[in-house]
Amino acid sequence: MDPQACFQRILEACTEKDWKEAFYAMNDLYEWLLMGGFPPKIPPRTYISVGIGGATVYSILSKPQGKGAVFEVYRFSYSSRRYELYKTFHLDGEEQQ
Repeated sequence: MDPQACFQRILEACTEKDWKEAFYAMNDLYEWLLMGGFPPKIPPRTYISVGIGGATVYSILSKPQGKGAVFEVYRFSYSSRRYELYKTFHLDGEEQQ
């Protein structure tokens, strides 16, 4: 997979307000990163958060300087009745859980 093309797919889907496609593209990127794939380059000042009524929300955030972008996965906790951080990928290649 080309993660940069996937990121472009996310941006285009958000521009077109096609939240289902944006969610699926975020899920594809998540699975790619989970398998150890290299991350896309994220422009400075990017913030995207997508969830389509399910138990998972994906979020991409980059700092103004363009360094320190993260891809976060939130899962809904039925016990606390809120979304909680599940996994964070630092898009410089580091992964945290």
